[in-house]
Amino acid sequence: MAGDDAFPGTGPTLERAARRAAVPGPVTHGLTIDLEDWSDTQAVRLYGPHPSPPPRIQESTPLVLELLARHGVRGTFFILGRIAASRPALVRRIAAAGHRIGSHGFSHRPIGELGPAGLRRELTASRAALEDAAGMTVEAHRCPSWSLRPGTLWALPIIADCGFRVDASLSPGGTPFIGTPGVPRAPHRVRLADGRALREFPLGVGAVWPRMPFSGGFFLRTLPPAWTEACLLGFEHRGVPAVLYAHPWEFDPGTPRVRLPQPWGFMQHHGLERMTERFGALLARHRFAPLEELCAGIDWDRTAVWRAETDSRRPRSREGTAVRTG
Repeated sequence: MAGDDAFPGTGPTLERAARRAAVPGPVTHGLTIDLEDWSDTQAVRLYGPHPSPPPRIQESTPLVLELLARHGVRGTFFILGRIAASRPALVRRIAAAGHRIGSHGFSHRPIGELGPAGLRRELTASRAALEDAAGMTVEAHRCPSWSLRPGTLWALPIIADCGFRVDASLSPGGTPFIGTPGVPRAPHRVRLADGRALREFPLGVGAVWPRMPFSGGFFLRTLPPAWTEACLLGFEHRGVPAVLYAHPWEFDPGTPRVRLPQPWGFMQHHGLERMTERFGALLARHRFAPLEELCAGIDWDRTAVWRAETDSRRPRSREGTAVRTG
């Protein structure tokens, strides 16, 4: 029987269930954009020049919108509440183009820095600013800097308390910077202690290196395109959507190159000149939609259930099924 590496989303039990649950038709993947400025990254925030050079969000966001429009693709934009409060017209432009709006927090500070009370304040303020600017209900969330991981899983009930039903913060990967052991690699439910559940779209993780993300950002800029393509086709073969992500500053030729210590400088700057070409090629070859629309095509009662301990103990996982969306 094939092991966990046979499917870039789960182990043999979930692979069998995925085949049973699959429906005819091509797979539609999730398309997400983390709307933050180049200076909001952990690298620049911790090690960059202060004060930072001027923001570029007003120049970089239209580049992404134009690229998506050329390919007829809509997605979920996870937007900082700070940007929504200061530039509501930009949020309205995104919504008017047919994209869905999600929260990326308010300030882009990692969860561990905020603490429970600070996280609750940020999520409440972010959701209010986004809904005021966009004129739509905001129910999807992605934490800043993939900071939802062992040690910060106490945040999951707070995310639900603040009105979010869909989350896209967890990574099954095990890089030095991100990753939570036991997280299923297909869309699944995160079961909370009080019985509530969040619908989770995890970061895409491939099969050859079982814990190596492939589906966006630095990984998409750096890893060979053939690797990314093979990983997406692996998900499609088994009828499971992956999630693609990017940041507007990665498409902007005007993004400043600032001196940063390694490996932060490499992660911030490497491959920026090829991001538009690589991202556009994926948009041309595969189907994408906002996460909120993918939710409607998934039978969540048949997806995996992951129960995360919210204290310092090791997370536990119980895997169920995966489905195809089209």
